[in-house]
Amino acid sequence: MNTLWKIVVLALILLVHTMSGVSWADTIVVGECVACTDGGIKDGAVYNYAPNNNYGQSVSMYYGYLVFGPGTEYRWIIEIDLSALPPGSTVTAATLELYVEAVAASADIELYEIAAANDNWIEGAGTTISGSLALTGEPCWNKKIYNTVNWAGAAGLSTPTTDFINTVLGTLAVSSTGSKTITLNAAGRAALENNAGGAIGLLIRDTTYIGIAYITMATGESVTDARRPKATITYTPPAAGGGAQVILVGP
Repeated sequence: MNTLWKIVVLALILLVHTMSGVSWADTIVVGECVACTDGGIKDGAVYNYAPNNNYGQSVSMYYGYLVFGPGTEYRWIIEIDLSALPPGSTVTAATLELYVEAVAASADIELYEIAAANDNWIEGAGTTISGSLALTGEPCWNKKIYNTVNWAGAAGLSTPTTDFINTVLGTLAVSSTGSKTITLNAAGRAALENNAGGAIGLLIRDTTYIGIAYITMATGESVTDARRPKATITYTPPAAGGGAQVILVGP
């Protein structure tokens, strides 16, 4: 009898939970780190002063405007695996963590979604912070796929709408070294929801040039696990149809 009552109580709890419309929250952690168990992040940089160079396997990459002026800019491209995020989920919170190794001059980080036409790029094999000439199939400032396929709009993913969705998904002003957390805004959370079950590409750039503004950040190839880019996404999964069901077997 005691066992039967326990089952009945459990059934009532499940029934109340289902009828109340409350859903359980879950969290996934994505990146190339020990704690990142829900998929990976690929990353790279494009740089217009070396427009045919690739940086895909460098352990560190520059970001921002270097000493050569406003026409010399490093932009980051990253892709976050969202295969562990169920389609139809509601994202309630999301962050992207980047590790700043050096600050030459304060810079602003801005996140934009890369347009679907620019999907399917690879990291490439460039192994130094200065990059190396892109090999066949690798991305660089001039090409999405060297040396045959351009970026959809213009070199460096520069054209709004065509190359990237011109809505800021999150920002952060950087003036010091260490781990930095970018909190995605409502548009950023919606972009994750729209790409659930697949992947989302992000263009990281600074549109507020006021002079030299560049930093050095660790990549997914960093030898220090804790410095690798990491995305943390908290979500409510889609409601299961039909609610909970408990079947009692016995006298």
